[in-house]
Amino acid sequence: MKTSRLIALIVLLVLLIEGFLGLRVWMQSTDRDVDSDGMESLYEITDVLAAPAALLTGDEPLQESGVVDFTVLLAIEAYAIAALAVIVVIVLVSGGWHRLLALRPVQYPDFVVDQMKPPVVRRVWQPVSGPIAGRARHIVVHTTKQGH
Repeated sequence: MKTSRLIALIVLLVLLIEGFLGLRVWMQSTDRDVDSDGMESLYEITDVLAAPAALLTGDEPLQESGVVDFTVLLAIEAYAIAALAVIVVIVLVSGGWHRLLALRPVQYPDFVVDQMKPPVVRRVWQPVSGPIAGRARHIVVHTTKQGH
């Protein structure tokens, strides 16, 4: 499975969970009737989703109307933070960090660019003996870049 598809699946799953928990908070805060059929199934689903947050708060999710439940609010935040952490780990493990770094333009300061240039090498050729030794000496200087 491609990394982007896995991340998209995680995002959709977290949005679904957040939607259910947010709907529960909205239903509780607007003082809806707890005994209706839709509310009972919503509370059953969200009780299971908020159960891990009950370990942190020490309280079970409330099934009352007109009360904003701290356990459910904590579960909403915990799922969002956990999803972000899982996505970051997936990106780092799959080598996405290098792809992210490749996207940004690299601009070095001028002194770094000057240091990165290959140094100029001076090569000197001078005839020392041979048929033209009686003539005036000629010095030929060529400058080339090192490594070329």
